[in-house]
Amino acid sequence: MSKINQIENAILQLEGGKFQKLVNQYLYLKYKFTNIQSLGSQQGTNKTTKGVPDSYVRTPNGKYIAIMYGTYSNETAKFNKVKSDILSCLERIDNKDLSEIICCHTSSNFTIEQDKEIYSLFKTITLIGINTLANDLLYNYPRLAKEYLSIEIDTEQILTPEDFIIDNNKSVFRTPLDVDLVGREDEFNDLIQTLQNNDVIVVEGPSGVGKTKLAYECCKYYCDKHKCKFYIIKNRNLSIYDDLRAYFSDNDKYLILVDDANKLTDLELVLELLKDTDEDKVFKIMLTVRDYAKKDTISKIKDFVIPYEYKLKPIDKDIITKIIADNLGIKNQVFLKQISKISKGNVRLAFMAGISAKQEGYYANIQNSAEIFSSYFKYIFKDLNDSELIVMAITAFIESFEIQNNESLVYKLANVAEITNDFVIETCKKFHNFEVVDVYENLAVKFSDQNLCDYVIYYIFFESKDIKLEKLISLVFPYAPEKVTYHLSTTLQLFYSDDMLDYLKTSVKHVWSEIILNKDLAYKYAECFHNLIEDEVLLFIKAEISNIQINKIDILHYQFSKNNSSQDDNILKILTGYKYSSNLDSSVELFVQYVNKNSSNPESIKVYLINGYGIDKKSHEFDYTVEYNILNLLNKKFKETQSDITAVLCMLYASNCLKYAFETTEVSYKSHMFNLISFPIVNGEGIKKLHELAIRTLCYFYSKNSYKKFAYKELLNYKPQGIGTICTIEELSTIIKNDSQQLELNLKNIINISDIMDCNVIYHFNKWFKINKVNVSPFFLLWETNKQFKLIRKLQKTYDSDKDSLIEGTEEFDHKILIELKQEIYSMKISEIKELLSNTTKLEFDNKWYLYKRWSQIVCDCDEEKLYSYVDLTIKYTSDNYFAHDIIERMIITYGYDKTSSIINSYNIEKIANWYRELIFFIPENKIDLDFCNQVLTGLSKNNILYRLSFETVSRINRKQPFFMQEYIDEIINIYDSKKESHQLVSGFLNHGCIFNEGNINEFLSLFKSDNQLIKIYIYASKEERYFDYKNVLFFAILKNNKSIINAIIDQYCNNGLDRDTLKHLKVIWNCENHLCLFKYITNYILQLDANDFIKDNCLNNVFEILYSNQEKLMESIISVINDNINNINFINHILKASDILSKEHRYELTLYVCKINKSIDIFKLCPIGQCPKQGWSGSTVPVLENRIKEYEEMISKLEGIDYIEHRIYCEKCIDYIREEIKSTISKEFVYDY
Repeated sequence: MSKINQIENAILQLEGGKFQKLVNQYLYLKYKFTNIQSLGSQQGTNKTTKGVPDSYVRTPNGKYIAIMYGTYSNETAKFNKVKSDILSCLERIDNKDLSEIICCHTSSNFTIEQDKEIYSLFKTITLIGINTLANDLLYNYPRLAKEYLSIEIDTEQILTPEDFIIDNNKSVFRTPLDVDLVGREDEFNDLIQTLQNNDVIVVEGPSGVGKTKLAYECCKYYCDKHKCKFYIIKNRNLSIYDDLRAYFSDNDKYLILVDDANKLTDLELVLELLKDTDEDKVFKIMLTVRDYAKKDTISKIKDFVIPYEYKLKPIDKDIITKIIADNLGIKNQVFLKQISKISKGNVRLAFMAGISAKQEGYYANIQNSAEIFSSYFKYIFKDLNDSELIVMAITAFIESFEIQNNESLVYKLANVAEITNDFVIETCKKFHNFEVVDVYENLAVKFSDQNLCDYVIYYIFFESKDIKLEKLISLVFPYAPEKVTYHLSTTLQLFYSDDMLDYLKTSVKHVWSEIILNKDLAYKYAECFHNLIEDEVLLFIKAEISNIQINKIDILHYQFSKNNSSQDDNILKILTGYKYSSNLDSSVELFVQYVNKNSSNPESIKVYLINGYGIDKKSHEFDYTVEYNILNLLNKKFKETQSDITAVLCMLYASNCLKYAFETTEVSYKSHMFNLISFPIVNGEGIKKLHELAIRTLCYFYSKNSYKKFAYKELLNYKPQGIGTICTIEELSTIIKNDSQQLELNLKNIINISDIMDCNVIYHFNKWFKINKVNVSPFFLLWETNKQFKLIRKLQKTYDSDKDSLIEGTEEFDHKILIELKQEIYSMKISEIKELLSNTTKLEFDNKWYLYKRWSQIVCDCDEEKLYSYVDLTIKYTSDNYFAHDIIERMIITYGYDKTSSIINSYNIEKIANWYRELIFFIPENKIDLDFCNQVLTGLSKNNILYRLSFETVSRINRKQPFFMQEYIDEIINIYDSKKESHQLVSGFLNHGCIFNEGNINEFLSLFKSDNQLIKIYIYASKEERYFDYKNVLFFAILKNNKSIINAIIDQYCNNGLDRDTLKHLKVIWNCENHLCLFKYITNYILQLDANDFIKDNCLNNVFEILYSNQEKLMESIISVINDNINNINFINHILKASDILSKEHRYELTLYVCKINKSIDIFKLCPIGQCPKQGWSGSTVPVLENRIKEYEEMISKLEGIDYIEHRIYCEKCIDYIREEIKSTISKEFVYDY
C-alpha cells in the first residue's frame, strides 16, 4: 500500500476528538496560527463536545476565523453535513465579525457543482478535504503523521523549524532553543549579510558555544524575509537519500541548516543539491560544526564548493549571566558569577549548571566542570542501577557495536562486570527511548550524546571504578588503540585532577608490564602512552637499540629526495614523541645513538628528525625554545662523537629551523581523514635566537672541508618565503635583517671570494634579501668581484636585471647576452676558461640548458685556432652537452670529418656517447659501406647507449645502404627479445620517424622489412614509453594494413601486468570504416585466448571502457556481436559482464534486445541490470544499492507478458536480496562511520 493511501485510511479511522487535535496542529503549522480556541473537544480526551464553531481564531484586526471539523462514515451525507456546518456558523456568528470559514472534512469526492455551491455560501471559505490533508502530512508535516497516525514517512532527519525545536527540547542533554537570542546581535547581523552573498556557510566553534541557536535564528529570519523554504537536517545515522528526493523535488528557493554537519552520514548527498541545474530551484546551505571536526567537514565540502567559514567565539561572561537569569529565573548573583566563571562562554554548560542548581536548591557550591556534569547527570543516573550505568559507560567508550556480533568489545567488557549480552541489549533499548543511544533496526547501537559520553566514562572508570581502568585498557587496546588513547586523553582534559592522573599512570604502567611481552603491541602501546610511562618506554627503547645489528651507509653523500617519503620506524616514531617531555635530552641521545647504529634508511631518519623534532604548530607557544634545545643537543652530540651521521643530523635540522613556513599532515581519529595544515613562523625573541643558532651550525660545518658540500646544499635551502606569516611585513623584514647580520658574522671569516661555491652562497642570500626588499651589507655583493662567477651567472642568466623582468628566451635578450659573453670569454686564457668550466660543475645547476646553449654558440663561433682547445674543454667538463650536434658540425666544417672523428675517438667514447652518436650522424656518404654498417650493428648489440641512433641518422645510412634500417631494427628486437639492458632505443626513434614522414606515413612504413617487424618494434616502443604514439597516428596506419597489431596489443596487455594504458590505442578503431568487423575481431580474439576467465573479463572490461568514447558505436557493436553468438552462453556471459560500463539507458536497451532474441532466464541473469557502478563512488553505499533496486523495478515494468514471468520473479528476488543488503550496509555504516 502506498504511503498516501496509508495516511488516508488512518485518518478515516480517527475518532472525532483526535481528528480535531490533528487538524488543530496542522493549522498551527500551515497558517502560523498562534491562538486556536477549541469548543468542540473535551480537554485531556479524544471525545467531542457540541459547539459552533468547533474552533476559532481571533485575527489581529479583531475579526474571527471559524473552524469546523467533520469525520463522516456515510459518503452521501458528507456534502450535506459540510454545508450544514457552514450554515450553522453563519447563523450563530455575526457575519460582520467573520473573516473566514475553514472546514476540514474527510470527503474526497465532491462534484464541481457541489464545490461551487459550498463556496457560494460565504465570501471566504477554505475547504480542506482528506486528499489535501494527507498530501500535506506526507510532504510537509511528517511528524504529525507519526504522532497522530503512527505512520513513519521518512527518517525524521529533515525537520521543519517547529519540529526541530520540539525535537531538540525533548532531550535533557541539549540546550533549549526556544529562548531569546541574547548577546549575539553583531554575529547575527554578520551572518545575515554573509547569507546574502554566499551559498554555503560553515559556522564553526567549540561545543556548547551557541552555534545551533545562532544559525537557526539567522536562517529563520532570512527565510521569512526572502520567502524561502527552511528545513533543518539532523543526523540520526540513517541514509537520507530518499528524504532528500522527497523534500527537495519542487522548484523553489530552499535554505537548509545542517546541524552538527560532521556527524551526518550522507553530507555529500546534501551537497549534491548544489549541482541541481534547474534555474527555478535555488539552494543555500548553512552548516554547524564543532571546531575539532572542522577540517574534515570543510575538506568534504570543498569537493563541491568553497564555503564561507564563520568562526563563533565563546560568549561574554556577562551575557552568560543574563541568559541564565532571564531563562531560568536564577537571581542569586554569587551563583550566577560562579556559573559564568566555570562555563567559560559555553552556553550548554551554563544551562546544565543552572538547571542542576535549581533542582538542588543551592547556588554556590559548584567549583569546576566535572561538578556541573555530576550535579546535572545525577538526576538521570539516580533512576539507573549500577549494571545499567556500566553498560552506558562501556557503550560510550566503544562508541558503537553490532548487536549480533558476540565478539564485540562491548560484550567482552560487560562480561568482566558479570553482565550478560541479553542485559546489554535490553539496556541499550531502554537508553534508546531516553535518546542516550541510537539503535538501528535492532542490528546496531551507537552512543549519541557527547557530553554524557564523556561524563559516564569518567564516572564509571575513574570515579566509581566499577571496572578497573587497567582491565579496560588491556582488553580494548589490542583491538582499538586509537579509541583508548582518544577517550582517555579527552576524559583527562575534561575532568583533570592530580589523583585522576596518578590513577591513569598506575593503570597504564600495570598494563605495560604485560604488554611488553608482545613486541609489536609494545611499540604501539609505547607510542600511545610514553608520556605516562616515560622512563619505562625509554628503557625499552634503549634495550631495543642495543640489540640491533649495525647497518650503516655513507649518509654524508646520500642524495635525499624532496618528497619526504619514508618508511615507518617504530623507534624513531616513539623517540620523537618526547619532544615536549622533560626527558627530551634522553630521547635525543637515544635518537643519535640509534641512527649511528642503523642509518640504512636515510629518508626515514630525515622525516622523523624534521617532522618529529622540528618546528610544529605549538612551537611558538614555547617561543621556539624546544627546537633551540634540540639543536644544541645535536651539536653537543657531534662534538662528542665527531660522527658524519650526527653532523648530517645537525645540518638537516638547522636547515629546517631556517624555514619561514611549514606544512604538516594530521589525521582525525573520528573521520580517518588526512588534512594538510599550513602554518608560518611567529616573530619574537625565540625565533631570532633559533635562527642565530641554526646559522652558526650550518656555517660551522660549511667551514669544514669534509662537510662543506653537504652544508652548501643546506645553506642554499634558505628561502624566506612561504604560506603567509603571523606577523607584519615589517616584522618579517626584521627577522630577515637579523638573519643577514648573523650570516655575515658567521661567513665573513670563512668565505674565500675566489671560491666559486662561496660566491654562490653569498649570491644566493643576496638574491633572497633583494626579493624581500631587505637592505643588506656590501658583504653580500662580494660575489661581483669574482669574474669567473659573474661569467657563470651570465651563462645561466634568464632575466634582464636592469628591467628586473623575466624575458627568458627572447632573441633580443639572448643576442645581447651572447655578445657580452663572447667579448669576455674570447679574451680569456685557456687556463681561465678551463677554470670557468670546471667551476660550473661545482655549482650543480638544476637546469643546464642556458649554460650549454650559450657555451655551444660560443664554441661554434670561435676562431679556428681556439676551436680545438674549446672543444677539448667542452668535452671534459660538459660531456653531456645537449648541443653536441652543433659543435660537431662546426668541427667538420673546420677540420673535415676524418680529423673530427679522430678527435672524438681520442676520448673514452663510452663516456661521451652523445658526441659519438652525433659524429655518426654526419658520416659522409662515401664512408657508409657494409663494413661501417656491420660496425654499427655489432656495436649496437654490445653497447646500445653508444649506438642508439636517431631516425634521421638511420635514414641517412639507409639511403646509401637500403637494408640497413631493417637490420638495425632486427638487432633492436634481438636486444629486447633477449632481455638485455636497453636504453630508450625505439620510442623516440619511431616518434621522430612519424614526424619526419608526417605527410606520407606509408612511405615510413615501407622502410620496415615486414608487418611483423613493425608490429614488434611498435609493441616494444609502447612498453618503453607510456605516452608513445599518443595521437595513435602510427597505430592507425599499421591497423589499416594489418589487424594483427590488435593481437599484439592484447597479448602485451595480458602478459605484462594488465596495464590498461597498453590498450589505449584500440579506440582508433572507431575511425575505421570497418569498425564493426574490427570490434568483432577484438572480442573474438580476447575470448579465444589461452587464459583464465579473470584475465579475459579484465581485458574485455578495459577494452569496453576505452571504446566507451563513442557510446553509440559501442552499443551498436555489442548488439551485433551478441546477435552473432546468441546461443553461445559462455561468449554472451563475458560480453554482458563487460557491458556494465554502458549508460543505464543503453543497458536497458541491451537487456531488452537480448530478451527479445533469446528468452532464456539464464541469459537474462547475465544482463547488466542492477550492477554496482564501475566508476566507484564516495560516501554511503546505500544510494548505490537503492539505485540498483530502481533498475530492477524499472526492468520489471518493461518486461510485460507471460514470456517474462520468470524474469520478473528473478528481479523481485534480486530486489529482496538488495533490501537485506541495504539493512546490513546501514548497520555497518551506522557502527563504523563508513
